[in-house]
Amino acid sequence: MSDREEVCWLVCSILGGLFFLVGAVGYVKLETARIKAEAQVKVVQEFGEGLVGAIEAWKD
Repeated sequence: MSDREEVCWLVCSILGGLFFLVGAVGYVKLETARIKAEAQVKVVQEFGEGLVGAIEAWKD
């Protein structure tokens, strides 16, 4: 293999690794955001259920 081919392989390998890392970081950020959103939805649902229960108890 010539020096030029070796440099090309090296550059392509580095770029491929960088794209993989960017994709992995993006995936982790998306999963973290999804988990936070699910937790927020759960909190709001529990608050809503508690509010409905309090209103029903107040009606009686």
